[in-house]
Amino acid sequence: MKLDDYLQEKESVVARVEAYDDKDAMTNHRKGELAVTPNRVVFVRNKVVSDISLNGVDSIEYRAPSYPYWYLYWAVGCFAFAALFHILGIVIDPVAQFSGVVGFMAVFAGIATLVTGLFLKRAMLTLHTSNSTFEFVSKDSSLAAIAHALRGYENR
Repeated sequence: MKLDDYLQEKESVVARVEAYDDKDAMTNHRKGELAVTPNRVVFVRNKVVSDISLNGVDSIEYRAPSYPYWYLYWAVGCFAFAALFHILGIVIDPVAQFSGVVGFMAVFAGIATLVTGLFLKRAMLTLHTSNSTFEFVSKDSSLAAIAHALRGYENR
């Protein structure tokens, strides 16, 4: 389903952007279109539609594009694990037989995790309602326009 198919016939769109509804999504499977109309926020992904009334939005959080720190923490953990096996390989002889392989795999996993985090550097918009919280992320700078449009209609 497309966004234009879901909206009512004469309903105007104030702002729209391609976004994901999962902050860790990297494929088109979770990508959809997020739009603000004068009365609601609509997110359409394939056959799934989230329709949020502006009257029901309690608070809005917008975060500028940033590196997702969980990926940095996991990478540091991988490097620490590699260092631990390197030290254990020096101190304990039986561990030395496989410490190089395990250490290499841990360093490789840490580097891969850091690189993956670079691809996930995105802006995030979080909408809090009384019943639920909706998170949308996008590499497109227009996500800020969605936040501004929401605030503009909130004050009316």
